[in-house]
Amino acid sequence: CFWMCGLLCLLRHPKSLSSENVFCDLQARVAHLLNRGYDAVGVGMFSPEKQSYLWKRARSAQIDACVEPQINASQILLCHTRWATHGGFAVKNAHPHTDASCRFFLVHNGIIQNSLDLSFEAECLSDTDTERVVQWIGENVRENVFEVFQRCVAKCVGSWAFCLVDESRPSRLYFARRRNSLLVCEYLGKIFVVSEIRALLGFRHSLDSVRVWVVPEGFVGF
Repeated sequence: CFWMCGLLCLLRHPKSLSSENVFCDLQARVAHLLNRGYDAVGVGMFSPEKQSYLWKRARSAQIDACVEPQINASQILLCHTRWATHGGFAVKNAHPHTDASCRFFLVHNGIIQNSLDLSFEAECLSDTDTERVVQWIGENVRENVFEVFQRCVAKCVGSWAFCLVDESRPSRLYFARRRNSLLVCEYLGKIFVVSEIRALLGFRHSLDSVRVWVVPEGFVGF
């Protein structure tokens, strides 16, 4: 298992969005991932109304309170703390990364060794292997997003834990793993997809209300 970046993705039921404040809980869980000295943090926020917001900061792993309203109104959250392997300490290299149309948003823990073999016409805005993956997905998708995601993962060489959101369908999270850990947790009507168990610390209810699955090696799904 290669621990580099930290992933924390959260799926919520639309009925809970108006009554539940998740910002402070999200801050605390991201803090649990700060065990490797991070270079950037980013959050993708997706509402049921198909509105998306992207917030990033370099040389930090603290989510700014200015995005608290957007976080609390989001059905899906993609959080990422970056440990630089491709590109320097810059906002442009922070995750989530998007394709040229800003339809697809991707966070990634790992290294894609053959990312330069993924060809597309769009100009990359970052220095990362992750952006090349999501740009390829964006240029090759027609109707079935999952099939294109499968094809892309099959092309990749290296290690990864991927989490992908399609802005046109903000109730679904696509994910895959190879050699890097990925866990799925169901807790009080919420689904967490995380890169390590530390991100699940601090649940206040009994363990009977928490269910955790280890995503199998080589899994691609949603």
